[in-house]
Amino acid sequence: MEEILQAAAGVFRERGYHGGTLEEVGAQLGITRAALYYYFRNKQAVLRELLTRAMRVGVTELDAAMAASDDPEERLVIAITKLIELIARERDIFTIYFQENEEVMSAAGEEARELEQEYARRFTSLVADALAARGVEGVDPGVVARGILGMCNWTYRWLHPDGPLTASEVARQWSAVFGFHPR
Repeated sequence: MEEILQAAAGVFRERGYHGGTLEEVGAQLGITRAALYYYFRNKQAVLRELLTRAMRVGVTELDAAMAASDDPEERLVIAITKLIELIARERDIFTIYFQENEEVMSAAGEEARELEQEYARRFTSLVADALAARGVEGVDPGVVARGILGMCNWTYRWLHPDGPLTASEVARQWSAVFGFHPR
């Protein structure tokens, strides 16, 4: 099943969710489309599994960041780092997610949508804590969180494993620009 998901993520990234087919996924694996139906009911079920898994991992890693330190700024830096690392590690899945978000999330189902919203709530909470720790007032943590998430999310387009910077280095530099430093 893992091989099917990896192949599907690659096909969907290359051709788009709507352009990619289960026949192409099967061809990459040397199996028939009918054999894929043993594991997944349809293309939407493959997408649902891919995105739900990615969202679960994101929430789990965010929880780990929240538990990693008592320092709000350090927690935020860890969360930023984990997000960029996750996007870099699961680039195919996140390319699908970011390029066709609304259509893909509608097809992905309720659990993926709930996990996406939960991630945003928790990340906003981390930002609010970090801003409060710095004594920043009059700033909407949701706006700041969406700005940081937007920067992190865009890395799917340009951050490559063999590039000059690692995900951790990018996160450290961006955290420094925002003035967030672990104590």
